[in-house]
Amino acid sequence: MFILACNNENDFNNNKAITKANDSAITESEGKDENFALKETFAKAFAKVIYESKEARDMIKEESLKQIDYDFDVLYNIIKDKPLSDGNTIEKLLSKYISKNEQDVINKQIPTLTIFVPTLPENSFSTASWNTNTEIPVVAVRTSKTNDVPVFNEKGEETIIESDLIPGYPIVVIKENERIGASKTMTKAQTDDNFSSKDGINYFFLSEVFDNIKNKHKMTKAVIIAPEENIQKLFDAYDIYPNATGWQRDYIYYNITPSSPKGPFQNNFKEHIVSFELLGDAQTALDKISDQTGDPATDGNQHQHQYNGYSTITGWTDGEFEFEVKVYCGSKSAVGNEFTTNFRAKPEDLFIATFKIIKKDGKNYYSTDKLYTKKMHLSLPLFEWDLEDYSSSMKISISEYDASQTNQQTVTTSNEFANNFSFDVGWGSIVKIGAKFGTSSKSTLTQSYVETTTLGSDQLGDVVINFFDPVLLSKNNTHIPTSGGRSDQYFDPDYNNTYKTGFYRIQIAPKKIY
Repeated sequence: MFILACNNENDFNNNKAITKANDSAITESEGKDENFALKETFAKAFAKVIYESKEARDMIKEESLKQIDYDFDVLYNIIKDKPLSDGNTIEKLLSKYISKNEQDVINKQIPTLTIFVPTLPENSFSTASWNTNTEIPVVAVRTSKTNDVPVFNEKGEETIIESDLIPGYPIVVIKENERIGASKTMTKAQTDDNFSSKDGINYFFLSEVFDNIKNKHKMTKAVIIAPEENIQKLFDAYDIYPNATGWQRDYIYYNITPSSPKGPFQNNFKEHIVSFELLGDAQTALDKISDQTGDPATDGNQHQHQYNGYSTITGWTDGEFEFEVKVYCGSKSAVGNEFTTNFRAKPEDLFIATFKIIKKDGKNYYSTDKLYTKKMHLSLPLFEWDLEDYSSSMKISISEYDASQTNQQTVTTSNEFANNFSFDVGWGSIVKIGAKFGTSSKSTLTQSYVETTTLGSDQLGDVVINFFDPVLLSKNNTHIPTSGGRSDQYFDPDYNNTYKTGFYRIQIAPKKIY
């Protein structure tokens, strides 16, 4: 499948000379590709190195297969001084083409410099299929001045891949990592999960969802539950409260039924986003989440190309989209705050695409022919929805995430809380008394919370979910094929499908977690 760009950097100065790095702090450039000249210098030299050294090609392949951030990314500062099979290092090989001073500047100015190995259409090139004996990649540089991609060969010669084309030959990409941060000083949370380079740079994942180092070593002690058991209680709740005749979550979380109107909170269930789907015209949806160059550049170098009536931006230099999910739910115990989580999506999770081959300069390129959206199956945990502590409604905001400057604003809202809770001696715990809001009046509290937005991200809108909304609309279900085969399917209940904006639809449901 095609690979789509998710970067969000603005204009760069193509003629900017190498400048002195800031020794006191290591930061990503905020909204500007000020490091393009450095990445270009590195790419020209690296193209020579991987042309001359099979050992270097072997290492890049081996390291990219580790997928430390769930993408085929190789963090240069981590591997630069690792011995190759012939005793050299990539850093030493680069020294033939880049002075030590230049290398030091690059290492300090761009600590998250990354070599990315893309997966290209029709099995034309990927990390898994890379034959390092015969396939010598050229080197591209991710930029933000234009959607077109500059590429360098082993002679230092530059060519441009227009934005509507995806290469069908070996290529690697030099970029700044958008999933990993770098610092000389760490917060405690970052220190717990960091890894470091030999020259003392500490790295941390910008979200746990990108951490494939910890997850590979983490021992799972929880009991594994079959999918049917995860959601069986939802079907039982529908039998008790069909067609919105009562609150299905009353039974799921409190075991409340018409004949048994009292029960303690069941904390082994948690709300999950169970599906995500982009809406509307597929190409419009793609442009919304992948057009990350910001406002048109003043020099007019923003390029979009027409194919089959579509304005196509392929931006193939990244492997996955990152979506940020923010949940806002009032709490009695504290002021309302936002809860943030993330999920990753490969292009093939969101789109079905067909391609056509374009021959140019003796090489094969691919261009999107037809594009369709598809529903993505998810199991993204959010929180345990106990009405004793949380309001009866929550707001979910979703954006296609790109690391950039953030903005915070204080939002004041009114939240409704259920009051039908009391300690019950028989249960030995606090129980919910009565279905819905019971016989007691509900309370309304005005609360303030801080809402954070990432300026470079594509905001896709908000949806509101109520505790009393039906979880299942019926007991019908389907099996959705994920790759066309009968053996590769997932179970898809008839979840509530009313949570949508102009850009996406989600489905949300409680699932058993242990």
